[in-house]
Amino acid sequence: MHVALLVVLSLVAFHPQESSSLITPLGTQEYTPEYIAEYDLISINGYVFNPLEASPEIPAGLNSETGYYLVKFNGPIYESMKNAVRSQGIELLEYIPFNVFVAKLSPEQKLAVSQLSFISWIGDYVPAYKISPDFVNSRTKDHMNILFWNNVDMKQAISSMEQMGCEILNICDAQYVKYIEVRIAYDRINELSRTPEIMYIEPWYETVLFNEQAQWVTQTWKNNDRKIWAKGLDGTGQVVNTSDTGILTSHNLVRDPAVPISGVGQYPTHRKIIAYRIPGGSSATFGDNAAGVWHGTHTCGTICGDDSYVGQTVLDDGMPPKAKMYFMDIGTTAGGLSVPANYDSLWYPPYVGNAGGSARISSNSWGSSGNTYTAAARMIDVFMWNRKDFLIIFSAGNSGPAAGSVSSPSTAKDCITAGACGNSFTANSMATFSSRGPTSDNRIKPTVTAPGVSLRSSIGPNNDSYSLMSGTSMSSPCIGGNAALVRDYFASGFYPTGIETPANAWSYISAAMVKAILVNSALPDIQGSTIPDNNTGWGRICVDEALFVANDIRKLAVWDDTTGLSTGQFREYTVTVNNQSEPLKVALVWTDYFAATGANPALINNLDLRVTSPSAALYLGNVYSGGQSATGGTADARNVEENVRRNVPETGTWTIRVNGTAVPQGTRQAFAVVVTGGMGALTTPVLNICGKLLADPAPGGNNDGRWDPGETVYLTDTLYNQSAAGVTTCTGVIRTNSAYITRLDSVGTFGNIPVGSKVNNGGSRFRMSAAASTPEGTSIPFTLHLTGGGGYSQDIEFNLMVGSSGLEIIWGPKQVAIAPGDTHFLYGAAYNPNTNELMVTNFYERKIYRYTSDSFATYLGYINAPDTMGTDIKYCAYDNTYWFAGCNLKRVSKINTSGTVLRFFTNPASTYPIGIGWLEPQRLLYLSDRLTGSPSSYIYRTDTLGTWSLRIDVPMTAWNATRCLAVEPHGIGTSQDTTLLLIYTSFNSAGTLDSTGLYELDREYGDVIQRVLFPGWNVRGVEYDPRDGNYWVTIAQSPDRSIVKIRGFYGVTPGVGENRNYDIQRGVSLAPSMPNPFSKTVKFTYSIADRQQVKLNLYDVSGRLVKTMVNQVEDPGIKTIKWDGLDNNGKPISSGVYFYQLETEQRTITRKLVHAR
Repeated sequence: MHVALLVVLSLVAFHPQESSSLITPLGTQEYTPEYIAEYDLISINGYVFNPLEASPEIPAGLNSETGYYLVKFNGPIYESMKNAVRSQGIELLEYIPFNVFVAKLSPEQKLAVSQLSFISWIGDYVPAYKISPDFVNSRTKDHMNILFWNNVDMKQAISSMEQMGCEILNICDAQYVKYIEVRIAYDRINELSRTPEIMYIEPWYETVLFNEQAQWVTQTWKNNDRKIWAKGLDGTGQVVNTSDTGILTSHNLVRDPAVPISGVGQYPTHRKIIAYRIPGGSSATFGDNAAGVWHGTHTCGTICGDDSYVGQTVLDDGMPPKAKMYFMDIGTTAGGLSVPANYDSLWYPPYVGNAGGSARISSNSWGSSGNTYTAAARMIDVFMWNRKDFLIIFSAGNSGPAAGSVSSPSTAKDCITAGACGNSFTANSMATFSSRGPTSDNRIKPTVTAPGVSLRSSIGPNNDSYSLMSGTSMSSPCIGGNAALVRDYFASGFYPTGIETPANAWSYISAAMVKAILVNSALPDIQGSTIPDNNTGWGRICVDEALFVANDIRKLAVWDDTTGLSTGQFREYTVTVNNQSEPLKVALVWTDYFAATGANPALINNLDLRVTSPSAALYLGNVYSGGQSATGGTADARNVEENVRRNVPETGTWTIRVNGTAVPQGTRQAFAVVVTGGMGALTTPVLNICGKLLADPAPGGNNDGRWDPGETVYLTDTLYNQSAAGVTTCTGVIRTNSAYITRLDSVGTFGNIPVGSKVNNGGSRFRMSAAASTPEGTSIPFTLHLTGGGGYSQDIEFNLMVGSSGLEIIWGPKQVAIAPGDTHFLYGAAYNPNTNELMVTNFYERKIYRYTSDSFATYLGYINAPDTMGTDIKYCAYDNTYWFAGCNLKRVSKINTSGTVLRFFTNPASTYPIGIGWLEPQRLLYLSDRLTGSPSSYIYRTDTLGTWSLRIDVPMTAWNATRCLAVEPHGIGTSQDTTLLLIYTSFNSAGTLDSTGLYELDREYGDVIQRVLFPGWNVRGVEYDPRDGNYWVTIAQSPDRSIVKIRGFYGVTPGVGENRNYDIQRGVSLAPSMPNPFSKTVKFTYSIADRQQVKLNLYDVSGRLVKTMVNQVEDPGIKTIKWDGLDNNGKPISSGVYFYQLETEQRTITRKLVHAR
């Protein structure tokens, strides 16, 4: 096996990476590594001491000699030092931090070694160093793993353990991991530890599954945008591996009618599953079942499922749908797991593969307990060190959110530890259940995150069964599937040109390179997290952030160094940043040598990343402040992933240096470097689109600012030059291949665009029409082809949405039961995530009903309400209570989960209080007042004591219309990043319902952002579902007493299917004019976040321009304009209704104004 490995390594010294002009290697040089204070110490099994100053206090009976010794070197360790020790006939067994090897020494060897100049100390490897501290928290102390030295004869060792009374349960006799799983009374552990052949004793932990729309989330984080697939990267030619409960092999996502699978075997011609195996040492049985909750079928579908082969169109395919699967079944008929003692049995068969291919990615959605470096974690690192092109992913576990809850074996160094975030538009929130780091030796975990909440994928028992599952079990295959896309990128020859070029295909792709791409791609947008941390690691993967394709402004430069560095060597590279439109991100990743079980710290070979800016600022790997690299600090000596990030990098040449600070094992340490950012020659201009203004005026449009099917629109693009060179006489041509779009005016003039400036084509807007047959919510890809003086040419790709999806019902309307004898209306709704229940008020009965939150909406009983005419209710998470609004007493009450009133205040919505929105992060309540005898209505913003600070005038007017409220946490309003949801029912004078809908409002000014209309339902309540971003709506009548689940404005239909996108721009707001109505003077206030062209105009009701108040380029900030009521001709305006409109490069906002003399 070793000979074959050496042959493989000798074939991979060259990559086509040398053809990239973006990164320049400067060769390998030598230096003297700086002294590290930790070099004086020994850290072993919780004992940390300086042996030249004092010995640790060892318990009696655990300090005897064993014939094995700790040999401490003066660090760092060079290969020549080890060779000098080996020349004495000594085998160096395990590395112990810091600069220590364990060796079995005769008295003569001990004397000879002690006389070497670089040996500072030799001491006994005493029994106390062998007993894991994890036994303190173990509930089954009599069940343990006993590990032996690599030079031990296992037959003799097993015989010796049996003689001591051990019940042998399992055996692993691998080359670098020798252990037995036993049962023996824990009070015998001291006696066991005195056995010289034993290296370590740790508790045994049961292996369990980690159960608790992901394609576009992990590809681009742009709804409807699967750019990686669109470029031809779909996993073709890649083989992935999972080990799980089994697979329903007849499911549409995996089945092959030509090659049915009915048992264990090799199936190299199968279109999806090229092998279905049970690993040696496992008692698993073929197939998946309900007892195992179809876990393996679900994870297989997530990582590479594809139903198109059998003519299906369900939008729940895996991450790389064309990748194949080499499956290892470890599931039992009882639904449990039977994991072999030797993990080589899990991964060696897929690595070797068959005629259908061989796996280089393995996703594993299971684990045990403990956050230490266990024997299981070591086995991962052993396998990856010996096969450096095999990447293993493990779920972090579901024991969060407590710190240090990450689970073994994901505590390994070299694997990717998968944390779980939300899915779809909730992907920037961390899953509460996801286990957190750090590991016991303070390494960053998880490595990265991916969607793990409510992922829809294949299950049984039917071939077309699908279901939602949550857990880090789901995030691991998400990451594994994207890892296959990364491999496909290099294997297909996309690097470095961004275009598939077979001559550039890589035949060898290291696991470190794939891991570095995923780490570099991670978005640091998880709420409440600042990278790097032990909640999200380096963030949520988004491979489009790293994988360059043609026309991307963000470039990619990599170096897969398979030769590596020894102690005291360094290698340098240079890259040139020519524009600041993208962050500069540098990732260094290496596959480290496996550590001794229980090692703390577990890092063996320490490389260090040093990045120097053009102005000589030095940034060390993993030294961050505020989410980006900062100068100063000390080099990281714990992690095998080191990163440097500058959000707005200097332009010029950056130097990247990788130091071989200490490489005590394996002679040399290979590594991968990945750089992304605005790279290129300083003389090459680079422009980016910073604003898109879409207008649809009459007669070709309806002037609602949205491109609807059948409309003609005008597009103004604003270009921003953040590069080091200007552009002259810039012209743009807009292009699209969409059959729905007709380009009417496709050429725009931008003129000169100096460095640092923004210019738009407002004088020559692009004009296009969309066919009336364009499906609502279609995302249209465009290319803006730019040319300019001096041979400048650039293509920028972007998407525009045509139309918007209408009402989409997920389930319902479901007519629900209420308490016996009750009648009348359902009203407000609240979701309690602790109980997964939906609470609904009754307008006439003094009760709050409890329902299951699923599509059955099963009635569960009720709690008493504090008032009749209960109009709305919302859950308060920080103290597990509810806010309740009642129309009878006109109070807002705080009640516990049993209905007991804890306190109350008088509702400022004093006429007809009807709705509650609860913005918990800011502790703000929004309370709607329907009013009586008036078509107007208000929404009040208050604190938790009822003191109101804002009144919003609802912009629609209708009788009895304003109803219940909810907060949309992912909405983007005029002024805020969260919005309000308002149910609105419009009745005519006869009391008949004219229209009913759900409106999204800006929570500061009340602007309507969007709406969806209902088909005649007399609706009342609305509530946001944090699990999928969708909404529950309660219906009072038509149909009576019903609940319906609809797709949210930013939510998804459960699963990973297609969804619409709203490209609403942030940072522009227009406040209501003050006063309104006005007689003499009026004040207008607006804000912009970027320097841009701004127009503020006043129009009369016929649309005639009355007054231009602003028409210029303005710097960012809050602006105030006072106007004296004179028109453009200097004459006073007449009394009446007017409209004032703020038009920017990002969006247009219109408000109403009344002038009264």
